[in-house]
Formats: sequence, structure tokens, C-alpha cells
Amino acid sequence: MLVIYNFFTIVCSAITYVILAHFFELKPGRSKKIFLFVTCFLLNAMVIYIGDIANMPPTFLLFLFALHWACDGSFEKKLTIGFTLSTAPFAISCISDSFIRFERDAFVDIALMVGVKLFFW
Repeated sequence: MLVIYNFFTIVCSAITYVILAHFFELKPGRSKKIFLFVTCFLLNAMVIYIGDIANMPPTFLLFLFALHWACDGSFEKKLTIGFTLSTAPFAISCISDSFIRFERDAFVDIALMVGVKLFFW
């Protein structure tokens, strides 16, 4: 079950990465692109509950750092796209992580979580 969830999280992360590549020109270098993809993965995979102050701020700051390090463009553009692109996955993760519990059939719950995230992207 975890393999299925991580596979579809990687798909959502690839979609996020492609959106960023359309908004910014990525700086050359494989390490910068890999770091940006990893932060996109963290953005989509981070467990966030309602009122969570332990996971969301560090993930958001790391995502903004990755944007500034791996993308060309003005500071204002990076900050605006960073805020805009990160709020939606945080909201989807907050809703799905807070209200979908793995008490019944785990496959149904994972399918519901993946379906919500894929439908959003």
C-alpha cells in the first residue's frame, strides 16, 4: 500500500516540478534540479494536520529555498509562485491527513487520498 501511495506522490511531485519549469527557467546543474524535485516531493508527501506548526513551516521554507537556489527570476516572482503553489498542496494534505483515517480497509483509504491529490493536480 505504501508503494502505491509513494508512486502517486511522485506523480504529483512531477506535476508540481513541471509547473515550476513552466514558470521559471531552471538553473543548469543536475543537483539543483534533483533538490527542487525532492522539495516538490516533500511538499506533496508531508503529513500535515489542522493547526500543525511542526511540519508545515520547515517544509515551506525549504521549498522557498529550493526555488531561490534552483530557479532564475526575481525574488518577488519566486516568493509569489512559492506561496501560490505551496498553499494548495498544504490544504489538500491538511484535509486528507486530518479526516481520512486508516481504520477501515487501508486500500480504500489510500485510494481516496491518492484520488483527491491526483484530482487536484
